[in-house]
Amino acid sequence: MNINIEKAWKELITALALVLDLHEGKKLYHAWRVAVISTMLADEILPENKSDVFIAGLLHDVGAMSLHDHITKYPSMSEQVRNPIIRTHTIIGAQVVSDLPGFATAPSLILDHHEHWDGHGYPRSKQGEEIISGAQLIRAADTFDFMLRDGSNNTPSEVIRKMESRVDRELGKPIFSAVKKIMSEGSFFQDIIDIPRLSSLLFKLRDEISVEGIGEKTDVMGISLSVFGQVIDAKHAYTFGHSRRVSKYGLLIAIAMNLPHDEVTKIKWAGLVHDIGKVAVPSSILDNAEALSAEEYALVKKHSGFTQEILETVSCMKDLAPIAGAHHERFDGKGYHRMLKGKEIPLGARILAVADTFDSLTSIRGYRSDRTIPKAIAEIKKSSHTQFDPDVVEAAVAIFQNFMTPAID
Repeated sequence: MNINIEKAWKELITALALVLDLHEGKKLYHAWRVAVISTMLADEILPENKSDVFIAGLLHDVGAMSLHDHITKYPSMSEQVRNPIIRTHTIIGAQVVSDLPGFATAPSLILDHHEHWDGHGYPRSKQGEEIISGAQLIRAADTFDFMLRDGSNNTPSEVIRKMESRVDRELGKPIFSAVKKIMSEGSFFQDIIDIPRLSSLLFKLRDEISVEGIGEKTDVMGISLSVFGQVIDAKHAYTFGHSRRVSKYGLLIAIAMNLPHDEVTKIKWAGLVHDIGKVAVPSSILDNAEALSAEEYALVKKHSGFTQEILETVSCMKDLAPIAGAHHERFDGKGYHRMLKGKEIPLGARILAVADTFDSLTSIRGYRSDRTIPKAIAEIKKSSHTQFDPDVVEAAVAIFQNFMTPAID
């Protein structure tokens, strides 16, 4: 596959940020707004770190994926520090982003972005100059967006007044001066509030940043999509490692079926993001250890359609969209979300359907703790010709019979 690595990487990170801000099917644009504001601030006082600030702004809340509600539902410091997920999300986020290529200081910016100038922030109670340069830019942008969401219909002058009240407590004086400057220029306030204008500004800034250390031979897509999978699986208490395992099972099946290299790669990548649409499903349903009700199951069934829609918005992932989006179709046409049948279903999706089911059948769940590999193989064979493509089942069973344990990470 001929891919512009840097362009693809930027698109992936932008898409991941949008996915993080999907809450019960709605786009909140919190990360995009924080990225734009913090990068504009960096232009003023920290231009040499502009690229890292942009990426850290986009992914600053990646460590909070497992929250039942979006982090913007916890506006006060007291609410945040009482919640163990929020209290540690900067640490987890820094660890996640450290796995991504291209930006050396972004993890440290994420780690410090909830530190306060007076030392009353978290996770390490740093103060003043102890806080890494750039993290305060994200802190200011984060606070600004929370103010826009507090229901007060804030005017620019009112936001400036509220931000000034935080000087020497949450923010240092140089940061506030930069905030005041950019807010007084042109159409800043409207650009930030209006989503089409915000999107245009974000894409412009994204095109301006540089990505260091990404060569054409680096598996940037594979590494980045693996992080995608890690973040997606964090949404659900019972799916740790699920996307990575599905990707590996799909890869092994595709190789066993002698598929071309590019097709094998697409299946591997699609496996990593096949459940990306689950971020639009309420966590209360995904974390339910009991069997789902009909209404809950109907909501879960929408996730494959969301997966396809999300992937189709990213040019470098459009080829993955029909594969990942069809992994719940059945060979007999009784699956979802499009009720495709037989060879109408992309071969990669037919492979991922078996890989996904195998991992589900061999993973311990609250309501299902007695599954073994032999039982899983028997169930998959029983569903050949109905749920699954028999050719895929034949190749998969030959592989699965050699597993002593399903965990092949």
